[in-house]
Amino acid sequence: MLYRKDGTSFDTTEFKYYEVDKQNTGNKSKLFLCDDTLIKLYNIDARTVYRINISMFNLLKKLNDKNLVKLREYFYSVNSKLYKLFSIDAYTMDFIKKRDEKLINIERKEFLELIKSLDETLNRISEKGIIIEDMKPCHLIPTDNGITIIDPDMFHRTIIHSKDYVYDLNKTRILTALNALLYGEFDEDDYYKIEPVFFTNDRYLTLHQLIQQQLNEDTIRENQIQKKIRSYGKIKRTK
Repeated sequence: MLYRKDGTSFDTTEFKYYEVDKQNTGNKSKLFLCDDTLIKLYNIDARTVYRINISMFNLLKKLNDKNLVKLREYFYSVNSKLYKLFSIDAYTMDFIKKRDEKLINIERKEFLELIKSLDETLNRISEKGIIIEDMKPCHLIPTDNGITIIDPDMFHRTIIHSKDYVYDLNKTRILTALNALLYGEFDEDDYYKIEPVFFTNDRYLTLHQLIQQQLNEDTIRENQIQKKIRSYGKIKRTK
């Protein structure tokens, strides 16, 4: 049984354990699913640093950004006013359905629209001083409507850094995760699975601008093919 801040209980009997890749989720929590709702339940030994704090939870919920996982309620495992002075034990969020088509195969125009929308999200959270921590490729979920950032447990807020500094930091982390995500979409034996850096960072450009400049072909897969062809040509000429 879980409890809200006001002491009312939340029935979890209909929720079933949701199996995911352990490498992607770590060992600090477990997920349970019922219809379109996920519960993240922290392990009892999960320290506060690995749990989303209440102020960040409320801020992200208020932002209600289309590219951030939708948070619903937070809960405690003990119904005690004293206990509730400390960090939360669980929270609910929307279940994110991953799109069927790989990002490396979608048309350039659509991919750039997804990146533009994601870039707008980065601007919004950076204006609020929110710094993305623990960003992994599995924390970017491509959907039919965008690219959703999940697992905000270690997000934190700064008041001493400028918006530009925060944006550049967030952009770098998102770009690193995006490169790894795209690399993982190629089959292991794919001849065109070359270097894992699809897009290189540029501190003077936004996320959308730098990808727009570097994506010259109709799809990301075609972009990589042309890179390999050009790279092979350079090797031949140097021999």
